[in-house]
Amino acid sequence: MAAETPTTITSTTPERRHRMLEKSQSQGLAERVPGRDVRFLDLDRLLSALLRQWRIFAICIGIGLMLGVVYLSLAPRLYYSEGAILIDQNVQGMVSDVMNQTSVATIESELSNQSELLRSSRVARSVVEAEGLNTDVTFLNPPPSFTGRLRQIVLGPFGGGERRQLTEISVEDATEYLKGGLVVGRVGRSSVLSVGYMSHSPELAQRIASAYAQAFTREQLNGDIASQATSWLQDQLVQLSASRRQASDAVEAFRLSSGHSVAQDQRLFQQRLDGLTAQLVVAQSETARARALNEQVQRAVAEGPAAAGANASVLLTGDADPTTAALLNDYSAIDRRIVEVTATFGADHPQIAVLQRQLDEKSSAIFTQLQQLGERYANALRVAEGRETQLRADVQSEGERSALTTQSQVELAQLAQKASALETLYNSFLTSYEEAIRRQSFPITSARLITAPTVPGGAISPRSTFTLVGATLFGAFLGLCFGAINELRERSFRLGSQVTRDLGVRFAGYLPDLRLRRGRGIKLGATLPEDQLHQTLRKHMIEASPDFAVATFVETLKTGKMLIQAQRHHGRGVVIGISSILPGEGKTTYAIALAELMSLTGQQVLLIDGDLRHPATSRIAAPYAVSGLVEALNGMPWRNMLHRAEGSSLSVLPAVTTAPRAGTDGLVSSQLAELLREARDEFDFVIVDLPPLGPIVDARSIIPYTDGVMLVVEWGRTPRRLVRTTLEQDAQIEASVIGAVLNKVNLPKLSRYSEMGEAERYMGAYGNYFRPAPPAKI
Repeated sequence: MAAETPTTITSTTPERRHRMLEKSQSQGLAERVPGRDVRFLDLDRLLSALLRQWRIFAICIGIGLMLGVVYLSLAPRLYYSEGAILIDQNVQGMVSDVMNQTSVATIESELSNQSELLRSSRVARSVVEAEGLNTDVTFLNPPPSFTGRLRQIVLGPFGGGERRQLTEISVEDATEYLKGGLVVGRVGRSSVLSVGYMSHSPELAQRIASAYAQAFTREQLNGDIASQATSWLQDQLVQLSASRRQASDAVEAFRLSSGHSVAQDQRLFQQRLDGLTAQLVVAQSETARARALNEQVQRAVAEGPAAAGANASVLLTGDADPTTAALLNDYSAIDRRIVEVTATFGADHPQIAVLQRQLDEKSSAIFTQLQQLGERYANALRVAEGRETQLRADVQSEGERSALTTQSQVELAQLAQKASALETLYNSFLTSYEEAIRRQSFPITSARLITAPTVPGGAISPRSTFTLVGATLFGAFLGLCFGAINELRERSFRLGSQVTRDLGVRFAGYLPDLRLRRGRGIKLGATLPEDQLHQTLRKHMIEASPDFAVATFVETLKTGKMLIQAQRHHGRGVVIGISSILPGEGKTTYAIALAELMSLTGQQVLLIDGDLRHPATSRIAAPYAVSGLVEALNGMPWRNMLHRAEGSSLSVLPAVTTAPRAGTDGLVSSQLAELLREARDEFDFVIVDLPPLGPIVDARSIIPYTDGVMLVVEWGRTPRRLVRTTLEQDAQIEASVIGAVLNKVNLPKLSRYSEMGEAERYMGAYGNYFRPAPPAKI
């Protein structure tokens, strides 16, 4: 029998070409339809991501709470005592009366001034001296801060972190340190100032706040302010009195020496100068107008008689006589007549020449008028320029005479204004001085303590609720960050929709991750040894186990069986390869289980171990075989090497060899094509356990002889990009894949990766569906 070549089988299989066409169409549709991943915000996906990362989220929140508790236990307690001071308007009223020559301060400005006074070093120094804070051990030695406590805990065992106790410091240092705990504010929009102090001791906070209120009250005595204002006003009055007398004497002395009064001849000089200036402005305007008219006419004359008609409008700029107006009208009428005759009879009409001669005569007459008008405008320009020059000289001469005459008058006016201003200022200060003397006998306080500071009952810092909430939010933020990092690192297959979208192949279902638990059968968890898993799956497939994980496994096998049956045409057997991208993804388990399931229906199934480098199928299904596929490819009868399971229609062709290289080279021989052709004729289904599709070429040499490949991808492990690029690099392999399954799936976690409305979200609803119904009660 002639051997088949891979090219012949591939090119003569119509169902494979049809499958490649369907796959290309589905991939094109997937590229045209935008995926859900491009949506800006999907709350369902966010919630699913939170459910997947809930452990990290909870751990980070726990760490945040622990840090908050540590901070609360190590941070020092701070206490705050506060009093309220009412600022009366006595100070503002007195200062406004005394200093009425300056701007009056608003209430807000005054309260701001009082606030700054409370914060001043002067008041702080008074408090330090009154309470003896520079020698107060409690004040000078506060407990360490949070970082200080940490430093003590870390450096304590090594003899570090100890603080020296202070017993006395300078008043200046104590003043600066005291200002650090002061809190001054305004109560709403009222005239009440709040003064408080924060300290590690509640008694010390109350004592310092009370001392501040008392020191501020002492600073606000009206008698002290009035005394200072009176002294200042008295000094100003003495200086103003001397300056006033000197200014009056200077005015009289200048009058006697110059013999002028303040208003002598001042108005006359000003009137004459204003008149000449007005005439000069008019003369400048007339000169500019005459120059413009002259230039316009000269340009028209320079263009000659031929352009006189076009420049006829210049004659209308001035006072045109009736003769000029009639001449212009005749020129315009002849010009219009030429246009009309030309439009009616054409440019060659005899009347055009007559009209043109008339038009030239009128143009010469207009040119004569322009020359006469140019001479008239030139004469007018010379007259206007002469008048302007004369007026300019008169204005300059009058200004010089006025300056010489009024210099002494200006100096006299300045002396008189200075004397008058000093007189007015002296009278104002004298009135204020008399009012200050009257008020000085009423020393009342402008600030009143309306709420005395009390000993605080509890600490204001650290706030337990605020700290714990902040620590929780911090932990939640860390959890979100780490969870987001984990989500961004997720590059494997989790859902069947990802398989369909990324690979363009049909998804055949989920294969749960199974393990055996004593006395209770199969449950989710770590993978069983391959031989035990094979026996367990066979048992549960025969007995129709009610276990949800096993039932899901079996249903996935049935889906794969349906896909394989769809490849069968014309009653011939189907050759299907089972492969994966990476080793250890579970392709052998799937191949054996799929073959077992197909054999349960009585159909003839042949399972071939095509992985010569790692013949796991042979170790499980034919552990005692001494010959197999390699020997068959070397010429031995392959039917004599089959291992048939007792009571089953499943046959196994193992792979037993101690020379993998020789066997691998045999996979590309014509004997393999002949073997598969004979197996296709004798068996309904031929399942080939292929090597992985990675850098190993073994599977690529067998795939051309198959009708399709079922791809096994490990759930949560195999990178999507690796699978996609592996298939894209070989178009023949990509076209051969008829379906893919996800293996080792953690069913409880599967729903966390799905979105609302997807089938994976509701797989748990089928848990009771696979259990047998209880017997009906009679």
